[in-house]
Amino acid sequence: MDSRTKEVFFDKSHYFDRGGMKMPTRAKDTGEKADFLSFVQNIYTVLLTRGINGTYLYVCDPTLRDYIGALFAKRPMA
Repeated sequence: MDSRTKEVFFDKSHYFDRGGMKMPTRAKDTGEKADFLSFVQNIYTVLLTRGINGTYLYVCDPTLRDYIGALFAKRPMA
């Protein structure tokens, strides 16, 4: 996360998932950042919603941790 602009970004050079070959053709071919970020966000959405008894999310970057923490704080716990 860029602390200056408060924008979440993704560095493709740090993406090593072999399953990424299954990403939509448009995102692969055009290399558009928005398409690729959307693809990765979808992966995390799926993973984070599969926990039966909850999910733990460890975030190393303090700025991103605060941002994500604020998002989850707004949602009522089940």
